[in-house]
Amino acid sequence: MQKINEILNSDIKKLDRCKYCGKEYIIKEFKVFEGKPEEKITRLEVPACNCIELQEQRRKSAAEEKEKKERLDKLFENSLITPYFKKKTFENLQKKAVEYGNEKELKRLYQYAQNFKKNEMPGIFLTGKPGVGKTSMLAAVSNELIQRGFNVLFVTFSALMERFLKYSAEHNGDIYPLLMWLVKFDFVVIDDIGRENYTDRRKEIAYRIIDTLLNYEIPTGFTANPEMLDKLRKIEDWGAVLDRLKDICGLAINFKGESVRGRKWQ
Repeated sequence: MQKINEILNSDIKKLDRCKYCGKEYIIKEFKVFEGKPEEKITRLEVPACNCIELQEQRRKSAAEEKEKKERLDKLFENSLITPYFKKKTFENLQKKAVEYGNEKELKRLYQYAQNFKKNEMPGIFLTGKPGVGKTSMLAAVSNELIQRGFNVLFVTFSALMERFLKYSAEHNGDIYPLLMWLVKFDFVVIDDIGRENYTDRRKEIAYRIIDTLLNYEIPTGFTANPEMLDKLRKIEDWGAVLDRLKDICGLAINFKGESVRGRKWQ
């Protein structure tokens, strides 16, 4: 509303018009006391429409949408999810899940995402041959949670291990600050566990990562191929790590079937 014009006992020859709809302003009278017993009549020029209120509502809505987009962009950026997996949703995986016999698995993961609560969910362990859709389905879970405002990390185990090794080398073997960075996420996906060649230091870091996620009750999704699991079972001292994986993952899903790679799983 434009600045109030106080006009006493005078005629307004030309009224202003709304700059949005063009309607002429009207005159309204108000009783004003100004702290004194006697009242005074003040005539005010006011809009005859609600355009200004509507414009303010639109401005607020636009500001809220902008803030929401910026928040989502930041969550996606922090998640480290790649552009390819950022496109994975339950909706666009549905058709292929039916076609390749993974509809039941997709439904279980959809229910997991819908019921997700911070620090209250079991971990997820998806196993199956390469290319059966394990990573795509966990990407769908991740994207759904990000859209709902949860802080998600989506990485391969190799990339996570390299990050920890680099940090360790630069900080005299100390990885505690990086472990504390890890537990700030509401949901963590560690894809393709078991591909690395495990030195004693890598085994130690792997155990500490999984142990920390368990102790801080961070819901975590893992994927692994049967061949990689067989490889891990043969590595000395990896039994403790696998035991920790069993502890952290209350939901285990085994994907049957052959690879769908080359058949556009999306």
